[in-house]
Amino acid sequence: MKFTLLCIGSHGDIRPYIALGSGLKKKGHEVTIASHAKAQNLSKKYGLKFKLVEGDLTEMIGKKRGYEIFWGSKGKRWRQLINIMKEFKLALKKQLPASIEATSDADVLIYSPAAFAGPHLGEYFSIPSFLMQLQPDAPTKQLPSCLFSGLGKLGKIGCLFSHFLAKQLLWQPIRKEINKWRQNHLGLKKLAFFGPKNLSTLITFSPTLIPKPNDWGKHVNMTSFCRILDEKEWVPAQSLSNFLSSGEILYIGFGSLTEACHPSIVEKMIEVLSEKKIKTIISAQFPSLLKMKLPLWIYPLEYAPHDWLFSKVSAVIHHGGVGTLAAGLYAGKPTL
Repeated sequence: MKFTLLCIGSHGDIRPYIALGSGLKKKGHEVTIASHAKAQNLSKKYGLKFKLVEGDLTEMIGKKRGYEIFWGSKGKRWRQLINIMKEFKLALKKQLPASIEATSDADVLIYSPAAFAGPHLGEYFSIPSFLMQLQPDAPTKQLPSCLFSGLGKLGKIGCLFSHFLAKQLLWQPIRKEINKWRQNHLGLKKLAFFGPKNLSTLITFSPTLIPKPNDWGKHVNMTSFCRILDEKEWVPAQSLSNFLSSGEILYIGFGSLTEACHPSIVEKMIEVLSEKKIKTIISAQFPSLLKMKLPLWIYPLEYAPHDWLFSKVSAVIHHGGVGTLAAGLYAGKPTL
């Protein structure tokens, strides 16, 4: 069968889809990754076809806007959030045509939450289509949405409402554009005000860590983490090997959010690590880190596969990204 995996997002968001695609290819299926340019080399490495989809929202938002959302004044935060809503529409106009072309010969479509064309293309081409979510974030009374986790304090109603808000946060800014596209380009009826519902969904998160809620319908299936295991092919720099050769070592890295970290937080981390003489490997992407004078027991790391690295450190502090979380748990290390 021919599978198209339409995946939109950061590098960490895309990797699980390539892992799934690699597994499907080993089963004898033909797999195409439809994504941003950043996914092309990794797709080809695993023998997967690649089709480019423009409209990379992470590039369009940029580092400055991401920084101001986290650390700017209230005025700057709201201004950037409004700008991002506008970028949503611009990204959509770039994504939709390429998404149609990428899916045109597929037998099955699997798409990410930010691949806004996904559920509509399944309907248009009359093929099975599946939303693949990296977090257990399908509507349930038992868990709040990760975007509005505070509403979980209100119990079952709060949990359900949190999922409703999370869905509308993504749907309402693009509702009019999607409905125009459905009617004018796909010849489909426009959707109701609150958008598509009961989508066939794959949750690629470990049910051992968070058990599958019993109120998910048959359209929601939970598997486990989808992971790329490339540590066997990776060769570390000699300086990194030497650093890892002795002592207990802490790892600190915040994945795609690393560059949005406030310099004052980076300075405080280095101050504590220096004062306590904690042997640490820390992501070199932290703002201003490489401009600091670091003690010998702090190693700034450009890159290493997490599965390779985490097997060699004693504990992991990270941003909660699914890939990093899975690597820390599989390595059996204390993870914060």
